[in-house]
Amino acid sequence: MRSDRIARILEAAAAVFAECGFERAKMDDIAERAGVAKGTIYYHFQGKDDLFCALIADVVQRLMDRWDEAARAASDPVERLRHRIEALARFLLANRRFAVMLLAEAWGNETRQQVFRAHVRELIGALERVIREGAEAGAFAVREADTAAAALFGAVSVAVLHAVFAGEPVDEERLVAQIVDQAVQGILPRG
Repeated sequence: MRSDRIARILEAAAAVFAECGFERAKMDDIAERAGVAKGTIYYHFQGKDDLFCALIADVVQRLMDRWDEAARAASDPVERLRHRIEALARFLLANRRFAVMLLAEAWGNETRQQVFRAHVRELIGALERVIREGAEAGAFAVREADTAAAALFGAVSVAVLHAVFAGEPVDEERLVAQIVDQAVQGILPRG
């Protein structure tokens, strides 16, 4: 469980990174926004790269926690997948600035790239397990669960970012329902 102080630092970092970009973000600005001394940030994080990587890990863990909650609520693979896709779409919509920041900044230096890719693989692996289970039960028409999982993760992420970048008000309930329906229909067996 993260402390309140670390939570404030991570939230402030997400906001500053999203507003300024990684390179222009300053630890002083993050500290001010978090309401802590700059030394407090350095007590918990080695530097800006470490803080960025911790932020990615924190966001992914919170999403995985939501996925675990959703998995407990569903009895079959189709419903588990629907819940995961819905949770991903809602999470990205709720954390728009972070999602946009990741799109812009995750391909920075090699360390950030490796951390980002490892966490994306973790998320895709969680989707893959549900898809594989559904394929084995005959619920999904997929040959390669890993490719289907990556395609779903990418499609959901891009659909949300497309709506965010459109610059128009988003009917989140409608958008999430459309994303879930389109994503799940794409891998269900044709009948």
